Amino acid sequence: MNTSPTARTVAWWRPQPVESGFSRMTSSSNNLANPANPGSTANTVAFRAVVAFTAILLLSPQAWFPVLGQLRIAFVAAAIAIGAHLMDRMVRRDSAPPFNGEIGVALLLVGWAVITVPVSYWAGGSVEVLTSQYIKAVVFFWLVATLATTERRLKTVAWTLVLCAIPLVVPVLVPDSYFDRLSTITDIEADRTGSAQGRWQDVVVSAGIVAQNPIVGAGIGNDMLALNRYRGRDTYRSVHNAYLQYAVDLGLPGLLLFAWLHIMCFRSARRLERLARQHEALKSLGPLAAGIQVSLVTFFVAAMFHPIAYQFYFFTIGGLAVALKNTARAVGAVDEPVRAPRHRLAPTPADASASARSALADKLAGRPVPLS
Repeated sequence: MNTSPTARTVAWWRPQPVESGFSRMTSSSNNLANPANPGSTANTVAFRAVVAFTAILLLSPQAWFPVLGQLRIAFVAAAIAIGAHLMDRMVRRDSAPPFNGEIGVALLLVGWAVITVPVSYWAGGSVEVLTSQYIKAVVFFWLVATLATTERRLKTVAWTLVLCAIPLVVPVLVPDSYFDRLSTITDIEADRTGSAQGRWQDVVVSAGIVAQNPIVGAGIGNDMLALNRYRGRDTYRSVHNAYLQYAVDLGLPGLLLFAWLHIMCFRSARRLERLARQHEALKSLGPLAAGIQVSLVTFFVAAMFHPIAYQFYFFTIGGLAVALKNTARAVGAVDEPVRAPRHRLAPTPADASASARSALADKLAGRPVPLS
């Protein structure tokens, strides 16, 4: 082997082998089980603040202890999370995860909602919904997607959601009337309160509103005003369907963007589950990916009966789906493998150029150049 200075000098002429995503993943197969430090102190503080905010969001301790409401604990936790995360991203730019398409679609949704504000039924109400609900939910989506990027952090967020949901699923806390109301889903005439019939009429009216104003809609948060106008009477009741809520408020562009975002998050979780079956490094994340898929399907069903378009429910689950993809990227599992070059009958100009560079390197290093 020629180790002369000349040989070392011209080594850069030779094409270097490209490491595939699969080889990077196998060389770091213990990254999930024993993850390296995912970030600085600011990054850790931001993640813990997100976990605290999630617990506050679900349990609402300020409702039980009014003194906590005066301290605005949810606002403090969110401010710490955003501030610490932005500081970490500015200081450690090289460690930032790649931009995610799901976050891009969410930003497009916010941008479209802003564009529709001037032509909305009530611009002030649109601004209120946008700033007090929707932007907060999208920011939370971004925080979860970019902070929960290790197995430990993903499981921490998942267990936080599970533990906070326990009070909601204890049967003793569910009244008998709850199951009676559920039965009206399949038989709306059985609802003696008239609520089921009214909701179905709202669905029909909402479809008519979308047909007459399919582009910009009524403006974010203005579905109640639009329904009042088309009903001919004021009930101030939202359409109990999150997808129709998007369509009435933001038109078909808003509906399509949200549906696209939902599908993208589902596909990310589904792809991770498939990779978990194939690669040992991701095996422990398979159950979490399956659970996220079930949650996204469950949201789809629940959203057909409840006006939850701009709340945190979807963006929490969707954020976990994107975080799963970022975790897999950390070990190179979602990179496309490098394909072997196809055989060609004749060399291309690029082949001739590479061959010429190699021959020149051999000549400079004092090696014999083969005759062609």
